[in-house]
Amino acid sequence: MTQDMNITVVFKDEFADSWQAEIHAVSEIADGMSYSEWQLSGEENILVNSYKIVIGVSSRDITKAAPPVPPEYSVKADIWDILSAEDWRGPYGKLIRKGGADKYQWVLGINPHGTLPPPVSRSSTITWNPEELDPKGTCQLREGYDGSGEILIEDMRTATSLDVYGNDSTQFFTIELIPEGGGLGEDVKGDLNNDRKADLKDAVIGLKILAGEDGNIRADYRESEADVNGDGTAGLEEVIWLLREVSGQ
Repeated sequence: MTQDMNITVVFKDEFADSWQAEIHAVSEIADGMSYSEWQLSGEENILVNSYKIVIGVSSRDITKAAPPVPPEYSVKADIWDILSAEDWRGPYGKLIRKGGADKYQWVLGINPHGTLPPPVSRSSTITWNPEELDPKGTCQLREGYDGSGEILIEDMRTATSLDVYGNDSTQFFTIELIPEGGGLGEDVKGDLNNDRKADLKDAVIGLKILAGEDGNIRADYRESEADVNGDGTAGLEEVIWLLREVSGQ
């Protein structure tokens, strides 16, 4: 006797503190009219262009390329993964970080004007839902792309939007998340992947970098205390030190 059975397989995210948040950028083309005023005006002939990007933390890294840029637009938003001043990855429409780090960064690129006339400065509005962000950590929004700019919003969980004003050029902002209990310990010497350990995985990253490959080194390596010889780069000295550390020499 043959009996049909339906089997449902459910895959769970192994990282307990996973979350995702949507960030929207909307620009209005109305002289002297704010986004909220436009919403109340009922004007249907005002072109509003919008972008959606997604950030978050999960059990693995997830990226999705930014959509193609249209010929004409009034706002543009994307995410960048900046490993160093010379190594920019992106642009992305979605960037999910692998969990387990004591700090995460996402660099937002916002063009608040776009290609549409007139060629005068105007504003766009970045919005988010605070409830979608990590409920336990501290999530700051800073000016610039290196994480050292002025803090514009101390905790994004207590706000919902930011107005960006300018011409047809990209402005950069950094979202920096420090999870609950994160950012408190000292950096581990030789920790190239920011997993709070110096082990064979770090040595492999160093060897890949020496071979000219993408080693996926931690984004804050230059600013961290993980560098073995203090030259701001991961090279042969780090690999030798790590191999000796792993072998117990």
